[in-house]
Amino acid sequence: MGVFLTLSSPPFNLNPISIGRLIWPDLLPFRSFLLFSATMSSSSSGLFNKIKPLCTSLFKSTEPATVLSALHQTLASAPANAFTPTLIEYTFFPISHLLRKPSLSNPLLEQVFLCLGVLCTHWDLSQSSGIWTQLVILCNLAQGRDEETRVAACLTLRALFRPDLEHTQEPRHLPIIGKTLDSVLEYTLSPNHTLQTTALQVILRIVEVFPSDHVPAVLPGVVSKTVRVAMGDKTTSQAVRLALNTLAKVLERGIGDEVCIQSGAIRDYTSLDDLVAPVTDDTPSESGPPHRTPTWLSATSPQVHVSLLSLSPLSSNPNPLTRLALVELCTALAHTCARTLEPSQSLLVAHLLVLAYPALDNGRSVPEDAHAALQGLKAVDVGVVTGIVSRALSLLPHRLSHAHQATATSLAKQLVSACHVLPSSTVGAILGPGGGIEKWGRTLLSVIRFDSTEHRIVPLLQQITDSTVVEEDEVQFTLEGLDTQTTAHIASLFRALGKRAGDQGVFAIEWFVSAGIGGSVPGLWCALWLLRGLVDQTPSARILKASKWIAKTVAEMWDDQFLPPPPPVVQEEEKLEVVEQRQGSIQTWRFV
Repeated sequence: MGVFLTLSSPPFNLNPISIGRLIWPDLLPFRSFLLFSATMSSSSSGLFNKIKPLCTSLFKSTEPATVLSALHQTLASAPANAFTPTLIEYTFFPISHLLRKPSLSNPLLEQVFLCLGVLCTHWDLSQSSGIWTQLVILCNLAQGRDEETRVAACLTLRALFRPDLEHTQEPRHLPIIGKTLDSVLEYTLSPNHTLQTTALQVILRIVEVFPSDHVPAVLPGVVSKTVRVAMGDKTTSQAVRLALNTLAKVLERGIGDEVCIQSGAIRDYTSLDDLVAPVTDDTPSESGPPHRTPTWLSATSPQVHVSLLSLSPLSSNPNPLTRLALVELCTALAHTCARTLEPSQSLLVAHLLVLAYPALDNGRSVPEDAHAALQGLKAVDVGVVTGIVSRALSLLPHRLSHAHQATATSLAKQLVSACHVLPSSTVGAILGPGGGIEKWGRTLLSVIRFDSTEHRIVPLLQQITDSTVVEEDEVQFTLEGLDTQTTAHIASLFRALGKRAGDQGVFAIEWFVSAGIGGSVPGLWCALWLLRGLVDQTPSARILKASKWIAKTVAEMWDDQFLPPPPPVVQEEEKLEVVEQRQGSIQTWRFV
């Protein structure tokens, strides 16, 4: 089933003979070009002298494809100012004559489209609706032909669908445009890179000029095909970028905040009167294409969310151009569909947070996609970022395992980037008494284990005899089940939280230290990295007070652990002496 569901069976004939008969009578006569030869510029005159013998030979040549190939090369190499309206019409006349033939071979039709593609790039058809319509119909002849012919037809369509043409807004042209869109969407699945990218360029232009009221009718098909192209195994970064640009445009024009407010699918609260205004009936007044109503939006938004969710693997794509395309999509939708795609905002912003992470590392050059993501985060809703942080802190303890290292790394990157976006008061509130640290902190400490296999033990004899042994300043802990890099990401998130929260994070530091004193080594490790975030800041009175308490408390813990044990208390047993007592002939003994 095609995407243009409500506008099927377009009332036009794809017979090339009828197309040729409809087009050429609308043009100036072939000999009329001579009337303008005196006013031609030098560029037009030079081009005319080159194409004149070629145009003449098209009427009698037995191999018109060869002549058209030479004509295309001549037109493609000419400067833009050489294409006057009369010269274009002069060149098109013999081409329209070829279209009257009963059958056109693939090579001939390919060369026709190549020449038309160059001519239509410079041809002003704003006042020639009939010619524009027939040329669009002609391009549909490429369906079912070889890939080269379809590429040439797409080049012509790309030149025909320009934003400045008003023909696309006429209702009578809607079936033609719908049929063309349906055909070109199938070209996007071709393994031929040139055909795929050219078809995507055509679809993007069609979506840009498609009548706004009818965009919901083609929205499902365009979304489905563009997502499928973007997630293809052999899709190039150029095709991915075109597919995601098309996806962003069709979602903006189909389900964007602006068009949905205009149609009443969502309400725009700009005054107190809007709050008490009655809700309009969302029942369509007449049958036809899908209308933007609250019911339609409720049904369409979850489907779009599923499609966006399937693009998640692109955030870890090794190609920077592919990642940049995802950044552009997320940034655009976070701005144009903030309300209509509200359930998807967390997903979009999470991608930006992950991709912006490399831009926070001052020690190396910043990739273009990371820089673009960091810039895009400046315009996102802080409330969305806060929600992501809360969910990430709750989910992180359950992902600290070897099987979920990728997820743990992604969550850590989200949290670090979020600290760069959120105000310090928000991060401080998360680490404060009301931030729920008793819940996520206790869960975190219960799952953190350290791998002891990485610790290096130096024998005492070697330390005495070998003066080259240098004691390490710091023992590098590795979380059990995680590699060193993932452990570093987890540590960096605590450092980022401490740095952003400042002295408002003292509550969390003291909480982790208290857990450490109670026997939790991970508690001291978390407190350590929170404190390291404060290293470059001027300590406030609150931080100094907390530091003194930590130093005293930890020192007392060490004293209790390492002081020699007191000698055991020995109770002296009472010694009893035997006393002999005699009374007459009776002898007795007793203990005293």
